[in-house]
Amino acid sequence: MNKAFFMLFVILVSSCTSESNWSDFKAKGLPNDSETYNDLVFVNDSLGYLGGARLNISGTIEDHNLQHHAVLYETTDAGNSWQKIPVSYYGGVERVFSFKDTLVLLIQHVTADTIYILKYSKPGKEVEQILSYPNSHFVRGIHFESPTSGKVILDDRKEQSLLSYNGSKWDTLLALPKNHYRHTIYEDRVVSLIPERGTGLTKGILVTDILTQEKKEVLFATPYAIASQAKAREELYLAASSGEKGKIIKYSGGKISEIELGEYAEYRPDEVFAFGNTIAVVGNRQKDVAFLGVAHSFLLSKDGGKTWVLEELPNPLSFSPAFLYRDQFFISSEFTGHFQIRK
Repeated sequence: MNKAFFMLFVILVSSCTSESNWSDFKAKGLPNDSETYNDLVFVNDSLGYLGGARLNISGTIEDHNLQHHAVLYETTDAGNSWQKIPVSYYGGVERVFSFKDTLVLLIQHVTADTIYILKYSKPGKEVEQILSYPNSHFVRGIHFESPTSGKVILDDRKEQSLLSYNGSKWDTLLALPKNHYRHTIYEDRVVSLIPERGTGLTKGILVTDILTQEKKEVLFATPYAIASQAKAREELYLAASSGEKGKIIKYSGGKISEIELGEYAEYRPDEVFAFGNTIAVVGNRQKDVAFLGVAHSFLLSKDGGKTWVLEELPNPLSFSPAFLYRDQFFISSEFTGHFQIRK
C-alpha cells in the first residue's frame, strides 16, 4: 500500500474513533448535491448564514446549458438545521454581512452575466439592489461596517478602484495597483499583497491610506507563498509557507512579525483564523498528500502563537468554508450538508 495513502487512511480512521473536542454531523435542510458554499458566518453561538451557488444543468449531453443560482441559508441552532432564504439571482453568494435585521450580500460568479450587491431586509424580506456591474468587472475586496456604510474594490480589467457606499450613492475614492491582490479593507486604509515578479510568491504588503492616498511598502524578510489571510480588528494574519515549512505572518501597528508553528513547522497553512489571542490554522504536510486528496490538520494557539496544539479534523479532506466565532467555536462545512465543529 502506498505510504501516503496508508497515512491518510490512518488519519481518517483515528479521527472518527478517537475522543476529541470535535464532532461532525449531517445538517437538516441542505440538499445532498449540486450546491457549493462560499461563505459561512455566525452572528452569535446560534444564528448563522451560509451562502453559495446551486448548479442547474438543462438540455442534452450533446447540447447542455450550465447555470449557477445563488443560494442562502439561515440557521438558528448552531448549524444543526438550515432554512432557505429565497434569492432570485444567477451566480453565487460569495460574502454575507449581517446587521440585526439586515443582510448585505455579494453575488458574483464567472458563469453569471452580472455581479450584484444586495441589501436584504427582514422580516419583510425586501431586497434592494445597491450595486450591479456586468461580469467584465469583478469584486476583489468588500467590507461593510453597517447596511449604509461599506467599501468595495472593483476590478474592471483595466484598473482596480476603491468605491465607498454611504447609504444612497457610491463614490470612487482611489485607484489601487492592478497587479496587487488579496486586498483587506479597513476603515482608513487598504492592505494588499505585493507579488514578486516571475515567482508566484509574495514579497510584502502595501498599505494605502484612504484619506491621504499615501502608500507604504512593508517587505517580508524573504518572499512567501500566501494561501489566505484573516482580519482581526486592526491586525492582519497571513498563512505563509516557504518550501515545506509554514508560519503565520502578522501585520500590526505598521510592523511585520513572524509567528512560528514550533514543532509543527512542517505544516503549511491553508487557512488562518484569529480572534484576540486565539489563532486557528488548517494546514497540511507534504507527506499527507495522496490520490484521494490532501489530508488537513487543525492547529490551535490560545496565547497568540507562543504555543500550539495539533488536532485531527473529523473529515481531513474537506474544511471549507469555515468560521471562527470569537474564541468559542470553530465550524466548517464538509460536503453535502455535513459540518464539523470544535467547541
